[in-house]
Amino acid sequence: MTGTTLRLAISLAAMVAALIAFISIANTWIGFGAIIGILILSALVERVVWDRFTDPETRRRDLEDRVRNPPL
Repeated sequence: MTGTTLRLAISLAAMVAALIAFISIANTWIGFGAIIGILILSALVERVVWDRFTDPETRRRDLEDRVRNPPL
């Protein structure tokens, strides 16, 4: 699998885990905290996976795309 595919799979799994955590926790504020924690952890894991499993050409294209089309 490529880094991009793994990154997408991790983000989808994190969203599902965050939703399950929010639904299963009775206290709303603790549920929101669990969502934030899960999403921050998944962002860190995505970055590590991206760095490890992508080739230099894909990294270069991604960087060029971010330079041409900066996020809002």
